[in-house]
Amino acid sequence: MSRFQKLSDKLLDLEVLNEESRETIRKLTKGSVTQAYLIEEVRKELAASTAAQQARKERAKASRRRIQKGGVVSSMELDRISRIEKHTDDTIARNRLRKTWRNVVNEFMEVALARGFILKKPRKLRL
Repeated sequence: MSRFQKLSDKLLDLEVLNEESRETIRKLTKGSVTQAYLIEEVRKELAASTAAQQARKERAKASRRRIQKGGVVSSMELDRISRIEKHTDDTIARNRLRKTWRNVVNEFMEVALARGFILKKPRKLRL
């Protein structure tokens, strides 16, 4: 920031400049300093955002093991929890595959239509 001010002072000390040029240099200096401060703030925000994102990734990687706070947990309850987690994981995986499968089937239909294997264009599949 002070670098801009020093350069501005050197330019303003030149005797060949008229008042209009001096005013332009002052405005340019003011804008440059403002931009430098703005860039510094953006860098700080980006660093904070990156740190927060990294912290979220670390929390997501953390163990999801349950710690009992009290009471008795039966093996049936543990099995139920395990089944719920497995069902959730299976559903997530199935949804990912469903999107891919839908794209493959629609692309297959387009190729079949283009090559004349089918005559009527089917509507897009909703799997």
